[in-house]
Amino acid sequence: MRELMTSALIDEILAEHRADWSGGDDEGWAGYRNHAQRVFLFARELTPPGPEVAERIAIAAAFHDIAALRTVDYLDLDLEPMRAWLAAYGRPEWYREIALAMTLHHRIRTYRGEAAWLVEGIRRADWIECSAGLLRSGLSRDLVQRAQRALPMRKFAIDSGIKIVRHAVTHPGNPLPFWRSGPTVRRIGQVES
Repeated sequence: MRELMTSALIDEILAEHRADWSGGDDEGWAGYRNHAQRVFLFARELTPPGPEVAERIAIAAAFHDIAALRTVDYLDLDLEPMRAWLAAYGRPEWYREIALAMTLHHRIRTYRGEAAWLVEGIRRADWIECSAGLLRSGLSRDLVQRAQRALPMRKFAIDSGIKIVRHAVTHPGNPLPFWRSGPTVRRIGQVES
């Protein structure tokens, strides 16, 4: 049985951003860390190998829901800390593809546009997560279940679900803002050419 390989880079990124994004919820933040690690694990399996692929997946996984402990309307909020991190660590040219992967990770249908290799890896990995492993995108049940056991995210998942339901009830005109990626994708296009 192959060992589950998590990402030290995700842990480094989340350690840097904990004070600003955890809201003091240590258990929820630990669950988010595990969610990001599981997205990384699954996306690595779903993405063709290549130079710096693991690093790009790790960055997208670390930031893709980072503002979810604050709000369900987080697509735009996730992008600025990622952009700042890339600039600080000498990778600003990766912004657009990682921003697309983060913004489109809830998309239901297959994505075939720019940076599809990364968008699809993150999107399919997150759907494994959202479906609690019922959808596996071809990954083995064993791998998904081992990741779920080794990297629990109970409080993060429960709190996120409660926030989503509460928001949907109180905002019937925009019940699931994290699925409305079009405005954010357009802003990515306006910022980066």
